Parts: sequence; C-alpha cells; structure tokens
Amino acid sequence: MKQSIVVEIAGSFIGVAIDDAGAGFGFVAVDERLRDLAGRRWPTLGSLRFAARRAMRSQPAQRRCRHDGRVADGASEPRQPSSDTGA
Repeated sequence: MKQSIVVEIAGSFIGVAIDDAGAGFGFVAVDERLRDLAGRRWPTLGSLRFAARRAMRSQPAQRRCRHDGRVADGASEPRQPSSDTGA
C-alpha cells in the first residue's frame, strides 16, 4: 500500500514523497526548482530530502509579486504608477 508523506524544507512545503511499501520513495514536486526530481526514486526518505535540499541550493528562488506590487516576501516597496507625461 502506498503512503504519501509531506516534505518540507526550512518550513516550506516543497512536495510529497510517495512510500511504495518497501520499493523506495517517489516524489511529486510543488516547487518549480524540484521538477527534475519528479519521477525518480530514492531508497530512503532521508536521501530524497538530501537531493531536494541540494537542488534548492543550486537554483535561486522564484520571487512572486502580490496584487499590490510588492514582492511576496515584503522586500520591496510598492510600485508607483508611472507619471510619464511625454513632455
């Protein structure tokens, strides 16, 4: 019987490990940086987590903008409307 296990790194949900009853662990990624890990198998959950951490370190995080123009982590100021008058 297969069992799914939530996988988090540094408190962020990155995907789900699928325990295939002794046949190793598969992975379903929700973070774009980990798409290359999907469809592969690992002998242990620890080895899957290690591969995920390594992949996340090798690629910069995608920054998403909120509806108000701020970066999702709050690191930037809101965007100001353009006041280009063309003069």
